[in-house]
Amino acid sequence: MFNLLPDVNLQSFVRVVNITTNDQMLVVYVAALIRSVIALHNLISNKLQNRDAERSEAKDKDSSAAPKKKDSSDEKKADADSAKKDADAKISSTDGKESSSSKK
Repeated sequence: MFNLLPDVNLQSFVRVVNITTNDQMLVVYVAALIRSVIALHNLISNKLQNRDAERSEAKDKDSSAAPKKKDSSDEKKADADSAKKDADAKISSTDGKESSSSKK
């Protein structure tokens, strides 16, 4: 059974083990390097998104300083819509009367 074990004293075996270990360590190093670069990219991207969000919030606060003008325009639109609906209701009710009178 001991004859199946490799001879660790051979120079070629030591060289192969060293090369294999170095290759594996290189893969681990490159993977860690790529992972850190991606993490830094995500941090920078997150910082930019937060800065943009803060700027938009500041603009929203500035634009909310004059809500009365906005509300009055909304009220005018609502009044115009209700007037249009009333006019449409009157037209439809007169159309209904005309159609019923034409049936008689």
